[in-house]
Amino acid sequence: MTGHHDASFELDNGFLRVGEIAVSFQEVVRHVKGAIGTMIGEGRYESIRDKNLLLGAKAPFWEVSWGAAKVKVDRVTGEIKILKFVTIADAGKAINPQQCHSQEIGAMVQGIGQAFFEQTLYENGIMLNPGLINYRVPGVYDLPDELVTILFENGNGPGPYGVKGIGESGLLTVPSAIGNALFSAAGVRLLELPLTPEKVWRALHQGYFNQ
Repeated sequence: MTGHHDASFELDNGFLRVGEIAVSFQEVVRHVKGAIGTMIGEGRYESIRDKNLLLGAKAPFWEVSWGAAKVKVDRVTGEIKILKFVTIADAGKAINPQQCHSQEIGAMVQGIGQAFFEQTLYENGIMLNPGLINYRVPGVYDLPDELVTILFENGNGPGPYGVKGIGESGLLTVPSAIGNALFSAAGVRLLELPLTPEKVWRALHQGYFNQ
């Protein structure tokens, strides 16, 4: 592997070829980094700037996801319990599937916060719930009894191997899916978040208030 720096080479089917010599990628890495060395690759992608576009450039990809919820509604208290949630992320290609699934779970938990609890309350310009004591976020008991995360891979993203970004999109479907599940389960259609027990209870007993 000593050769000139300007020697021409080509990559072919897992081999680096220089003239008549063919060396596997593994041998090249061992020669450069040793038996236990690490090879790191770096890359960069920049969108073409366009001042006529709202964000200054075209997005390199769109995040796409799907979500479905199965819920149980307590008509006495108005509380919603998620029995099952299924989320699907269009990852393009999941280079690290475990981390991709973890991203989707994290996004789903944040979506539960939006759907059920999180809102900022102000009075005379002062925030009334600035801390975790009175700003409710999801806990373990708020998670679905059953959670399924699915990675959809068709390799059509702009990154290596057709990869795309995921994560944020897994959050967006959660409140909508829960709201639709509430309608299917109890016939109540609420269009403002969060879906608090009080809101659900009042909607369920609307006829009582109108008497």
